[in-house]
Amino acid sequence: MFRQTEEGRARMLASDREKLAALEPGGTAERPIDVVSSPVIDIRAKAMPCLRCQGEVNLEEQTAEMVDGKSLRLAHLTCVRCGSKRKVWFRITSPLPN
Repeated sequence: MFRQTEEGRARMLASDREKLAALEPGGTAERPIDVVSSPVIDIRAKAMPCLRCQGEVNLEEQTAEMVDGKSLRLAHLTCVRCGSKRKVWFRITSPLPN
């Protein structure tokens, strides 16, 4: 019985983390993470832990998407530990002049 309660709490916590991530930068196309180049997306995406188990993620692919006339990048991540999938939105911006 204790184990079921513990597993239930873990599932609820993971679900709550996923809901919160949708509100953070990168969680939706309306709130992409600004980066200066495509290689930076690879680095930033791989550094994000899994929302479910906090494990390491693999960047499966990076796709270009048009949303409301804006060009965005979508990083498709998969956790190496639990297999959970996640999508993170990015926008490539020009670097600021010095």
